Amino acid sequence: MLCHGEEQMQLRLLTEFPNAVCLDGTPAGYYFRPGSGEDKANWQIFLQGGGWCYGLADCWERSRTATGSSRLWMRSIRSPGGPMSTNCTENPVFCNYNMVYVHYCDGGGYAGNRNEPVEYAGEKIYFRGRSIVEAVMRDIYRIPGVAPFAEAQSVLLGGCSAGGLAAFMYADEVAQVLPPSVTKYAVLPVSGFFLDHNNTDGRPVFSDQIKSTLRLANSTMPAPCLAAMHPDDRWKCHFARYVYPHVRSRVFALNSMHDSWQISCILTAEYVSPNSTNNGACAASPRWHSCLKRFVCDDAEMNELREFGASVVKQLAGSATADRPGNGGFIDACPRHCEAMSGWNSIVVNGVTPQEAVAKWWLGSPIAPAAANWHVDPPYNEEPPYQPNPTCTSSRTMPQRT
Repeated sequence: MLCHGEEQMQLRLLTEFPNAVCLDGTPAGYYFRPGSGEDKANWQIFLQGGGWCYGLADCWERSRTATGSSRLWMRSIRSPGGPMSTNCTENPVFCNYNMVYVHYCDGGGYAGNRNEPVEYAGEKIYFRGRSIVEAVMRDIYRIPGVAPFAEAQSVLLGGCSAGGLAAFMYADEVAQVLPPSVTKYAVLPVSGFFLDHNNTDGRPVFSDQIKSTLRLANSTMPAPCLAAMHPDDRWKCHFARYVYPHVRSRVFALNSMHDSWQISCILTAEYVSPNSTNNGACAASPRWHSCLKRFVCDDAEMNELREFGASVVKQLAGSATADRPGNGGFIDACPRHCEAMSGWNSIVVNGVTPQEAVAKWWLGSPIAPAAANWHVDPPYNEEPPYQPNPTCTSSRTMPQRT
């Protein structure tokens, strides 16, 4: 018998929803673990991340992997940890919730909405991220043998990385399809606040990649954001910075100001050929080799890292939405991605862990002053040791002076 902390989640494929398919056309799906006890009417829906594919060849290559095809998925998995942990010692607030873990397989940040597949190398590639989200929200009403979702009381929508961004984007749409029994709903994006930021050479590599994905997938984005944008700028609504101001649902955002994926795949990324099967060129800036590979950085590189981190804090914690009652967040200085999943009980900011901060916010008043639920690290220090947070424990991710 499995102990509670090792409880398995079972795969449900969306076979009855023909539009909800992965890149290769196989059925999309999610993993489910039923709730129990006093929490059997409480639900957590979490969107897995996995980046984007930026061109047709890149998406074709991805369609041959587990992030593009359900052919390679296991029938059951352990919980992914963090807020989805089923171990009540590690995750006392949410461990007994009904847990829905959506497997990422559309390559477009759950936003693709192209009706017809696109052919490449004699194979069909599908972009159906939006249909996947819609199908999940319909299928969970149909799960047999558990307390029905139609009687749910509390629902938390979360996600990590591209799934965290999707949690921002679908926050209010999901709220609209919840059963009337729900009395508490909020959103928990993890590492989903990607910057619309040039690389170290001043070129908009990541922004151009996202534009390419949006065109290829015929992506949808939140209507309130689109309505506020000039037609030439509507692609920006695939960035949380521009979506967040329009989100009406309660949000608690967890993010690193020095997110390792963003440092590699935004700040120091380079262009690749549009016909390349390579998934971008992360950490490709030649002059950053020592800083990225050996974590030995010069003063100029440290200044860029601090400026990048300051932009994350300003755009996320410094926004008007962040100050709205009921909202909150946790921004650490650890150079990791999806750090709240592995550091749920180990990273500490302002004396609290992500688990403690989220618990206080979720269990507290929905109209509590936002300031009471924001926890923000200082940026990298001007002099060694650069890392201001001793709970960012991996020495291999600590910048050192040259």
